[in-house]
Amino acid sequence: MKIPNNYMIDTMGGGKKNTLAGLAAWVEEHKPEEIEMVEYQFWQFTYLQPLPLEERYWNTFHAIPLRCYDMTLDQQRRLRLL
Repeated sequence: MKIPNNYMIDTMGGGKKNTLAGLAAWVEEHKPEEIEMVEYQFWQFTYLQPLPLEERYWNTFHAIPLRCYDMTLDQQRRLRLL
């Protein structure tokens, strides 16, 4: 299921918790089997996670697989999205 753009917009205004909470609420409401996003949404999502870079979850959110179809296959393999 494609993630709506309004859940991944402004990350500069200190709204990190609200954006992640909104995304978690969207996942809970829609219960997708996978989350599809474009590459810029993926990088915003990883930036929002309150973990050190090496501990971030690159391939799941609430145990739901992430898919980023406009990212190159090589990048997806390195991030273990495939």
